Amino acid sequence: MTNVPEVLRLRKFRVQEIVWETPEIFTMRLAPCEGEPALAFKAGQWVYLHLLNEDGTSWKAAFSIATAPSDEGSLELGIKVERDFTKRASKLVLDAVVALQGPFGMFTLPPVLDDTPLVFIAGGIGVTPLRSMMRELVCQGSKTPIRLVYSNRYAEESAYLEEFEDLRHSYPSMKLIATLTGEHPPGWKGHTGRVDAAMLAPLLAETGANAHFFLCGPSAFMEAVRAILEAAGVDKKRVHQERFD
Repeated sequence: MTNVPEVLRLRKFRVQEIVWETPEIFTMRLAPCEGEPALAFKAGQWVYLHLLNEDGTSWKAAFSIATAPSDEGSLELGIKVERDFTKRASKLVLDAVVALQGPFGMFTLPPVLDDTPLVFIAGGIGVTPLRSMMRELVCQGSKTPIRLVYSNRYAEESAYLEEFEDLRHSYPSMKLIATLTGEHPPGWKGHTGRVDAAMLAPLLAETGANAHFFLCGPSAFMEAVRAILEAAGVDKKRVHQERFD
């Protein structure tokens, strides 16, 4: 009998809580079932979430892990309700059993952290793996400069925005640029409009082209941002991408 590689083994978890961050995005908090070890992963990696059927089969989809490896407690997935799989996932009840497979992916923090700035640029739910990375930096007591550019259509669609605001106050080396491409509410103090060259120019002037840039979001969003960075002279090897389509 062929041994299943550890990364492909199905690990059973129980749903601890489902927290709605926006009308369309929820955080699924999971804990290992009894006898199941915690999942070892790197900040920024993703897993297959398996919804288990009564006939023993499962239905799977890929999601980035939203918590940090050094976080204590639950493992979290940030999920946007778009199709049948995510609709079913959103209706799971307390203690429902699911399975995780992984972790996978190379969209992770540099192996050596120094004073080189890390620039995270996210579109919508693409902020999930970047949340994992930022939380890990905090857990490590890192002083690495962080810049987060976070684009959404509306303020009410901006998952974890309050958390990032709090992080900005508690992590002195972080700056947040939140922008809305749709209507903005009264009193909005962030930016408006799409992420473009004009919005990124001050950030590039501050961090320099030698920063590491992490992009996550819809393909068109990342292609546009990547083109801006390349036009500004950023080395392609310093631009890292994870697709959320």
